[in-house]
Amino acid sequence: MVVGSLEITLRLHAIRSLKEKRKIRQSLLSKMRSGFKLAAAETDDQDILDGLTIGLAAVGPHRGPVEQVLRDAADYIAAGDYGEILDERLELERY
Repeated sequence: MVVGSLEITLRLHAIRSLKEKRKIRQSLLSKMRSGFKLAAAETDDQDILDGLTIGLAAVGPHRGPVEQVLRDAADYIAAGDYGEILDERLELERY
């Protein structure tokens, strides 16, 4: 079994309120859960208005598919109009 995790830190564009940040966060997490079938949560930067750090996780029998779905999710976020990606950390662990 392979467990993969991806943590992405974004600087959001033109955020003026926590309500705007929450709307973007919920939209992004929902897309990750339903579109990519990943576990997804905000993992840091809750107190930073224009900062968003999300964690994504996937489990599978082989490294290839787990890594690919996490990379596809990262590409989707990078191509979207969510904000600038400041940091991206991918880890894969075999159990």
